[in-house]
Amino acid sequence: MKGQNNYVIINEESGFIEAMSINGFEQKVTPEIMFYYSAYGSTSRIFKVNNSVEEPVAFTDKIQYNVTKYDEVSIEITQTIRFWVIFIIRIYPDTEYIEIEYIIGPTLIG
Repeated sequence: MKGQNNYVIINEESGFIEAMSINGFEQKVTPEIMFYYSAYGSTSRIFKVNNSVEEPVAFTDKIQYNVTKYDEVSIEITQTIRFWVIFIIRIYPDTEYIEIEYIIGPTLIG
């Protein structure tokens, strides 16, 4: 998805971002939301990692995405990982950045 000098490369099969380019400098990057399994005794102030699974876990290996073009915002890419986990990538014309916003919540409890 290209916005003049800035662009994002998306793997069409998985939906994940593979690389970004800003003013001709391309960098491989894959923004992800991951989680840890917690051990019994974790609270809102203390997090205890479950010893059987200490590495972070990806939510999914495939995500849905939608591309929208606007006047003010050249391109907006919305990636939905879960109904409560969303990435929004904005590519503005003639800027030195690509904006990535994420929204998490509301989460189900119980």
